[in-house]
Amino acid sequence: MAVTYPLAIQAGRVHSNDFYISSSIDTGIAQKIGSFGLTVGAEALFICMAVRYCLVSRHPRNTKRAVHLNRVGLLLAVLVNVGTVGVGVFNVSYSPVIHQFFAYTAFISVTVYMAIQLIVDVNLRLDKDDGWEPVLFRLRRTIFTSASVCCLGMAATNFHPNQAIPAAFECALMIQVFCYFALWHGLVLRYSHLILSTPTLMTQITNFGAATGSDPPDVDDVHTHLLCANKAIKIPIQQPSKGLSRSNGLKSIMP
Repeated sequence: MAVTYPLAIQAGRVHSNDFYISSSIDTGIAQKIGSFGLTVGAEALFICMAVRYCLVSRHPRNTKRAVHLNRVGLLLAVLVNVGTVGVGVFNVSYSPVIHQFFAYTAFISVTVYMAIQLIVDVNLRLDKDDGWEPVLFRLRRTIFTSASVCCLGMAATNFHPNQAIPAAFECALMIQVFCYFALWHGLVLRYSHLILSTPTLMTQITNFGAATGSDPPDVDDVHTHLLCANKAIKIPIQQPSKGLSRSNGLKSIMP
């Protein structure tokens, strides 16, 4: 925007009554620069959302509700990505209807995504030992509320004679989305530290074996037992060799 707005103002495409972000990347060289910048920004945002999805999926205090909401959030992340790229590819001059379809897909999806992630943070049952910062959480919640108002205000005033009103809502919404994700920096680091500091299943089994003086089980054996437990099936008992009768085979394994 730092490049496209001056170019669009110089070309007369952006003025006091029409300063949409879409207008700044509508024609000329500004359209090419803006489309490239939106694509790069959309992919960077999607990477942040994908990292967030992975961190929540592996969080040691995960809940069923958090897992379900996290999957919905990943779907919304895809919609945000597609909508943002579509805004750059199908500019206003090409088709206002198609352009607005992609724009509102991105705006609505990212607003709902912010709400879902706030609920996920609550469901992870964090406390002060995990670095939980109530002030930042309340700030993100306030930003989400303001972003929701801007999204609704932009949709309600979309056909207003004075297009400066919905344009102001759009710019404010984009600033709040940026601030929301910028406040994730510390939370992502804490989630990563909590995941890395939590022993995995095999680490716990190995430590238990070392403490009891027994050899740790083989990885394949552990995976087989877990699969059998998950599928609620019985682990087959190994049959005795042909050289031993059934009674001898049972006696040979009895202590």
